[in-house]
Amino acid sequence: MDLSIIIVNYRAWDDLALCLSSLVALKQSASPTCEVLVVDNASGDGFVELFERRFPWAQFLANKDNFGYAHGCNLGAAAASGEQLLFLNPDCRDPGGQIERLLALKLAAPEVSILAPRQVDLKGRPRKVADRFPGLLMLFGPARALARAVSPRRFPDARKPSADLQRVDWVSGSALMISAESLRRLKGWCDQFWLYSEDVDLCRRAANAGMAAAVAGDVCLIHRHGASTRATPAVSALTRGETVISKHLYAHRHLPGPRGWLYHALLIAARYLPRALPALLAPLVPLRRVRIEAEVFIVLSRYYLGVAGSGRWVGPRSVRARAQSSLYEDG
Repeated sequence: MDLSIIIVNYRAWDDLALCLSSLVALKQSASPTCEVLVVDNASGDGFVELFERRFPWAQFLANKDNFGYAHGCNLGAAAASGEQLLFLNPDCRDPGGQIERLLALKLAAPEVSILAPRQVDLKGRPRKVADRFPGLLMLFGPARALARAVSPRRFPDARKPSADLQRVDWVSGSALMISAESLRRLKGWCDQFWLYSEDVDLCRRAANAGMAAAVAGDVCLIHRHGASTRATPAVSALTRGETVISKHLYAHRHLPGPRGWLYHALLIAARYLPRALPALLAPLVPLRRVRIEAEVFIVLSRYYLGVAGSGRWVGPRSVRARAQSSLYEDG
């Protein structure tokens, strides 16, 4: 099998239907040979059976619980038979022939271990698919923008189209291609991450192992971002909290010593403390945005209390995943 496409889904059924429909031509082609695996992270709404009948050429794997994106990726990779693996979000779709082109570029560039396409939203606007590794300089958006303006060669903007393979530090896991052998060498995705930053961690470990990541500038997929993470206010608050939690875990794993502790402190100051005001106003201001920010404050408060009690930066949801996952050794 040339290619295995692995899609981790959680209740993103409308987008998943469009995604799978866009893969029909690729699945039916004689070359490259391709399989599609959908890992459902315990959506629990009865749609898996419906989709199995609608898309009989796709293999559906039911996870026992929603252990997170990285765990779902590992589950799909363990069942895949392709030499190359494409991890694809359910809200991505191929407008035609792009995945074949991505595979061809990957095979033609053995020096690139991890390859991602460009992405645009439904209006054709470019989406962020890559960046520099996190650090004190790259923690805040204005600092990143200034770094790109001062040194565009060192800090390239991956949103800008390029006809070449653009070397980057990390690429988005929403559409990420890697060989099965390289993933085994890296011992899979780290499922200490529940959501977000697992792609940055994978690319960091790849770079430490001498592997390169790149964006294919002349390959582009459509990505309607946030299909699963903005379904309800509660889910939106949970996932926004996880963006902060995942950054703490990344810093714990890859930013040792005083630099890491300073990163933790700045992250708390910038992403947690300002949400105290919405938490106070929520009972008085019945606005959706205020309510979500207040819920994020509660999610992070519980997380920091857990860190203080255990001394571990691992998110509470991923602990269950790690306890029940034996697919890969600890990465």
